[in-house]
Amino acid sequence: MRRDPALLSPLLLSIPLLLPSSMLFGCDTPVAFPGGVVTPGTGDGNPTTGSSEVALTGQIAPDSTTSAGGVQSAAGISVAAQENGTTFATATSDAQGNFALSATPGDVSLEFTDSTGLDLIGSLTVPEGTSLSFSVTLDGSEAVVGDEILTHAALDCESGSESLDLGTDASLVVQGNGGVCIRAAGDCALDVSGRDVTLQDCTNAVNAAGTSNVSVQSTSGTLAASTSGDAVDAAGTSSVNLSSTADLTLTSTSGSAISATGTAQVSVASPTLCTLTGLTTAIDAQGGASVDTAGCRTLDASP
Repeated sequence: MRRDPALLSPLLLSIPLLLPSSMLFGCDTPVAFPGGVVTPGTGDGNPTTGSSEVALTGQIAPDSTTSAGGVQSAAGISVAAQENGTTFATATSDAQGNFALSATPGDVSLEFTDSTGLDLIGSLTVPEGTSLSFSVTLDGSEAVVGDEILTHAALDCESGSESLDLGTDASLVVQGNGGVCIRAAGDCALDVSGRDVTLQDCTNAVNAAGTSNVSVQSTSGTLAASTSGDAVDAAGTSSVNLSSTADLTLTSTSGSAISATGTAQVSVASPTLCTLTGLTTAIDAQGGASVDTAGCRTLDASP
């Protein structure tokens, strides 16, 4: 994933960073991820995937403390990625503490060393078909990593029950690259969650058709999407449920925040604020379709 390191904050690196295998999709249509392509699966959340390397990007926080209580510069620290005790990739942090490595999916140990005698080891589990960014603080005798940000390419599912569930462990960015960010058709039931959820560079944030059911949830932060077309486009007998533990924002620059046709059902919920902004209308429900905003403590819909 590619995110500004300034967005990152600490979490213990010494504790394995476990990202569930259920985050990968078993869809009838191949799903392109930054680290590979997920081929059609059985709908059980366990597709076959490519073995492409995963980009890891980290930033060591400046003025980290050493075990002796001194100040540790973030620059010039050697980082070695190891598997089963064998080093397969190395990097050195730059003046801002940034470093980059690549790894195949699996369990990886990271060793941080420098000329002052620093030697800290942490571990993480690298998920398949993704890029992973994080920050590191060398705090006393610990290496602390935090606010992992997981970036996926567009998600596409046509059958089965699938989930990308990060819980509160990581924020999620779905990168549409000018297309639909999350597409569900047929009888697909698709659940997506992360600490914060951002759907960016999309024509539609969510496009649901057929009898599909899509749920997108932020577990301890915001849910936001800015799109060139309708932010949510629901048709047929599909249902789309968007919920956030903080603000929920849907913005369309040329369509509606929510468009629902047929007998589709769309609901949005936030304990703070739902902001729905479209070019000509915020909510466009036609025929027997419905849009439920009762779960929004405060609703700001315009125009």
